[in-house]
Amino acid sequence: MVKESPNIDPAFLQQIKEIRQTLYLLLEIDRPEKVLERFLEGYSSILKADASTIVFWESELGFFNTLYNIPNDIPLKGMILIPEQGGLDGRIFREQHTKPLCLSNYSKNMDAYAIMKPIGYQYAYGIPLFSHNQTIIGTMCFYFKERTKKITQNEEILLEEIGQQTSIAILNARLNQQLEDSKKDSEESRNFLDLLLNSSPDIIINTDLTGKIKFWNKAAEKSTGFPANIMMNQKLPLVSDENEEFFYSKFGEARKGKTIFNFKILLKTKKLKGAETEIHRTINMSLVPVRNQKENLDSILLTGQDISEKQNLKKQVDEYNLALNQKDLALIQKDELLLQTQEELIIAEKLATIGLISDKLNHQINNPLMGIISALSIHLDDIEELEKLRIQGGNTITENISHFLKPQVLDIISEGERIKFILKELRHFSEVAKEVHYRDNTELFEVINQVINELKDEPAYADIKLKLSKKINKAKILGNFNQLKYVIRVMLENSTRAINLAKIYDPSRQPEIEIYINKFILNQKKYIRFELSDNGIGLNTDQISRIFEPFYTLWDNPNQNPNDPEENHVGLSLATAQIILHNHHAYINVEGKKLDPSQNEKDRKNSGTKITIDFPEI
Repeated sequence: MVKESPNIDPAFLQQIKEIRQTLYLLLEIDRPEKVLERFLEGYSSILKADASTIVFWESELGFFNTLYNIPNDIPLKGMILIPEQGGLDGRIFREQHTKPLCLSNYSKNMDAYAIMKPIGYQYAYGIPLFSHNQTIIGTMCFYFKERTKKITQNEEILLEEIGQQTSIAILNARLNQQLEDSKKDSEESRNFLDLLLNSSPDIIINTDLTGKIKFWNKAAEKSTGFPANIMMNQKLPLVSDENEEFFYSKFGEARKGKTIFNFKILLKTKKLKGAETEIHRTINMSLVPVRNQKENLDSILLTGQDISEKQNLKKQVDEYNLALNQKDLALIQKDELLLQTQEELIIAEKLATIGLISDKLNHQINNPLMGIISALSIHLDDIEELEKLRIQGGNTITENISHFLKPQVLDIISEGERIKFILKELRHFSEVAKEVHYRDNTELFEVINQVINELKDEPAYADIKLKLSKKINKAKILGNFNQLKYVIRVMLENSTRAINLAKIYDPSRQPEIEIYINKFILNQKKYIRFELSDNGIGLNTDQISRIFEPFYTLWDNPNQNPNDPEENHVGLSLATAQIILHNHHAYINVEGKKLDPSQNEKDRKNSGTKITIDFPEI
């Protein structure tokens, strides 16, 4: 620091003050690089320099960030430098100078930029700009055309002061920018989460442990008519008496950490002016306890669907169907087709929502989950070490730890691995649900043969007689080869599970799967038909209506089928296959007869499933 003294030139002290005032201005600006040229002009005026530049250095490369009084026909702005060819800036960075570096007769010096030699600079100062850990982050150079005298002691002091103050200002600005970017990212995340929750067609409410509302989404607002700002810190608008008592009994269970699924409650709605009666909404509700980072119960998440219209609609549909019975068959078929199309659109919208949410959940859950599994695995190793110590020393405490903790740790690891498997399936499901993949001319026979060749050597298929028959030699469709492989594989895997399960009840059964390929014309359009039939355990009517629902599975009990090649069944493979087929404009139909162990041997052998998929032919 320079102290004022009668022996120091007042003009020199004034220059120091001007440099520090420049720092104060820099500290008040969020992005100083936009106005550094103005400050370069100020520094050049103090030093009586004809031009100046600032180069920023990072990862062994530099680039010209700011220029002052460099002619427009010299394209320095944004030019990339390497230390060996970077002129005065490169020499400072290359040799890691900590003090100002000065060069005389600059236009002829070997360290001059070739592009600047014609200007005729005779002298140059260069100073380093440092980060907080004394790493060079930039260089600042001042150029003189007519000067020939060497640098003075006062000028060295001024240059060091300029370098220090500019370094502080740039680092402060970068820190401010990082904080602003962090705040912006955090705000965007919160806004996205609010948008996601408010975009959900389901009611989503969050309450504290006393039942006071902390979040009330658009679906809840639409159902009841109560806006979110009115409902904050209020209790749920329940219809009183038994309905209210029933809800708070369930709420009490949730406060003890229990998740409650699918119970019906009645909510009040905002009463309209002039209305004589109060309208209630029937909500199919679930309660989920929410824990904070310390695993303490923090709040209760309420999710639900307003099924009031659905109940009314069911009554209307029953009456409508009764009236339709009196009309001709053609009209009935058209109405049923329209209803089917509406249901498919509803399913598509729900699947799109599920795909978006699952994508976010997968990112948020998968990383900490891996850490949990890893930590528990290490904990299991520690327990095994304690067991060795017990064998050597007979420690009773160690016996208790091993007896009580080891099975729990093994169970937690097993459940963690299952969650990992579920997330993998969920991620695949979400990718298929939201992406439109490129499709090309695909030979369906090639898809089928490749799947069969991959599966034939697996133990689960060793005893199965697989027959492929066809009435056509080519089956060209517009499709995604890998996605169609996934569909065919899923169908074969499910047939194999069904066959192996049927053998438990009928050991003499010869397992068979038959694939039949043909083509047909419907409404002047050509289709390729894929049929897969098996003599497995079969399906009943209720199962057929649900097998394509996400998370619905017939194989959730691994002990019922010891030959099952998969350990975990999430219930997403057929739902994923249905989305793929929908994207391929294909139609799928399932028929089946459920095996009844109480029937005679002949009737038992008639069980099985037939799946028909119709693809548009190219």
